[in-house]
Amino acid sequence: MKEGGITPSEELITNLEVYLGELYSWNQRINLTGLKTIEEMALKHIGDTLTLIRFLPKGVHHVLDIGTGPGVPGLILKLFRPDLEIVLIDAIRKKVSFLNTVIAIIGLTDIWAEHCRMSPKDIPRHFPPESFDVIVSQAVGPLDELARMARPLLSPNGLVIAMKGPK
Repeated sequence: MKEGGITPSEELITNLEVYLGELYSWNQRINLTGLKTIEEMALKHIGDTLTLIRFLPKGVHHVLDIGTGPGVPGLILKLFRPDLEIVLIDAIRKKVSFLNTVIAIIGLTDIWAEHCRMSPKDIPRHFPPESFDVIVSQAVGPLDELARMARPLLSPNGLVIAMKGPK
């Protein structure tokens, strides 16, 4: 982290340890991620989020994470940037239960995890139009579908950050 210009506080380190410990524990019982060790989870999930942080413009306040899974990148982003208001959505209830548990254990505020299925034809009506400065997504469907889902929810000068794999 220090190489990326981030000097972690004791609170951040503790919160990341809690997150990773809970993720590892829950993943033993229910499949939240294909990664099996805490080391793999830390390298992949925290590493991906640190990459994303470099692309966040100044003045960002409201973030939507579509298909957050085990909180990547949204929940981890909140740990690094507690000033952000973040909505995490996922279509799988067990993942949302995990997220709500971690949010409660750590005592995070201004972050909400919601069970919600989104598609270009089915955008939740309770999200106000143009209400998010940044919409993030990791490995969720084709880019054109993500763009159609994001467009009505994105503020006029907003940004979509799609974290896609090599395929």
